[in-house]
Amino acid sequence: LRRTKKKNMERISILCNAIPVNSSDDIDSTVLGFAGIVYEKTVGEEKFTFIENVSNPFSGTILVKGMNSFLRKNTEEIIRNGIKSIKLCFEDKGYLVGGGITELKGSEHLSIYADKIYGEKKIRSFGTK
Repeated sequence: LRRTKKKNMERISILCNAIPVNSSDDIDSTVLGFAGIVYEKTVGEEKFTFIENVSNPFSGTILVKGMNSFLRKNTEEIIRNGIKSIKLCFEDKGYLVGGGITELKGSEHLSIYADKIYGEKKIRSFGTK
């Protein structure tokens, strides 16, 4: 690929097990990597180069599309948090069960409390009957 950003070139070289070169004179068999399919696709108004069937598929980019920047940024944050959670599970060799247990117990407590109140002050916890 020509005229790529330095960070993108580093990612591509990791994906394909290649060594980046600055001149076509420096190309030989020792610096070449492998990719099964390389193609360019237009997404919206921008062109993207997709590289598939690479020799080192443990590094890459996730393309996030959305109606507006708020949705895209929110989706990016959710993906980043999920990947970080998985990474920490592998690093710590374990995980803590109970995602959302605080909200569930709070809802149960409010539901029990709501059943004890009568009249105009009656409340109902979110997400219950």
